[in-house]
Amino acid sequence: MDNATLLLALAILSSICSLALFANWAGNRYVPGLLSIAIGYAVSTIGILLLTSQAVLPPILSTALASILVMGGRVPLLYGLAGFWHQEKSRLPLILLVWYLVSAVGFYYFVMIEDSIQVRAAVFVQYMVIFFLMGAFIVMRGLNTVRRLRPNVAISTTYGAYFLVGLFIFNAVADIFFVLTRSSVALVETDSSTFFLLLNHFVTMMTIGFAVIMMTMEELSIEFKENAFFDPITTALNHRTFLEIAQRAIGAARRHGEPVSLLTIEITNYEDVSAQFSATIANRYLRHIAARTTDHRRNEDLLGRFGTTEFQLLLPGVDEEGAKAVCDRLQESLHNADFRLFDKVVTVDFVISSVTKHKDELNLQSLMQEGELELFRLKHQSTELSDYRTH
Repeated sequence: MDNATLLLALAILSSICSLALFANWAGNRYVPGLLSIAIGYAVSTIGILLLTSQAVLPPILSTALASILVMGGRVPLLYGLAGFWHQEKSRLPLILLVWYLVSAVGFYYFVMIEDSIQVRAAVFVQYMVIFFLMGAFIVMRGLNTVRRLRPNVAISTTYGAYFLVGLFIFNAVADIFFVLTRSSVALVETDSSTFFLLLNHFVTMMTIGFAVIMMTMEELSIEFKENAFFDPITTALNHRTFLEIAQRAIGAARRHGEPVSLLTIEITNYEDVSAQFSATIANRYLRHIAARTTDHRRNEDLLGRFGTTEFQLLLPGVDEEGAKAVCDRLQESLHNADFRLFDKVVTVDFVISSVTKHKDELNLQSLMQEGELELFRLKHQSTELSDYRTH
């Protein structure tokens, strides 16, 4: 197969993969980053299509613009990977954007002003090596972060992520080798070193598309498992799972003669936040509160979400004094857990009730009922105190 044919095959493969990535985004629009990845891939595909027209179109189109598009597609691709792996605050995509602008100017210079295939190949490769290293870092860092925050990720397959990291690291090394052996001939001309360079890009474009779709499928599988056990908004246990695990914890406590305490937490200003901002912001507000609550529990403690604004924290082996200490720490944490939204600060308004049962009194339903009654009493007392201060 000659280089011109291989380059054409690369363009066809990239076009097919680009369509597949847009279809992947269309079917999973709520997964962050997929649209940016598809757009970046499509931009690079347009550049590859222009590369196939060398010796037909003017060099400013078939060489300069084509290569600039291939490089430019990597910027939204890296932004998409950062979004997919919850690395939105990473500065690496912005750094790559700045480096891309510098490389694009250099590439244009060595095509239109001083024609040098070897130098512009070096400009292209150094940019791609930086992209591959940044991409590998973002995926690995995101994977480690997500594993800490989402328990199901730690026990699920992540072949797509490792596949992509392996590809990026291999290409970072291989591209340096290819540029050192690259001859001063056009891509469409017959040359063994150029052939292997094109073959590497063929495998790379196919693998990136395949790995992104694989990561999406793995994400869907993880979300399916999470939704079966966890509340999708706050990542606390859902109602059914909390009841099942709490029953086992209470059974174990009863066998060992240990007390069990239950804290019931209600967020009283959720409706105000939702009305003032939006339901999406209100959900982020709840997630913020759940995260602060999780910071003050042991591994054996159970945090579950009940209804829209209520959480329950089961404390096996904790008596009245211990429950009061946990409640005090939690109150102090939530009082200092202001939710910041742009230039506004939302104070967390909440009520916490505490109930403790011993030995034969241990019963989950009784714990929950008494917790609700105590919560109602505290809310009523708080309302009366507020009315008294108003008058």
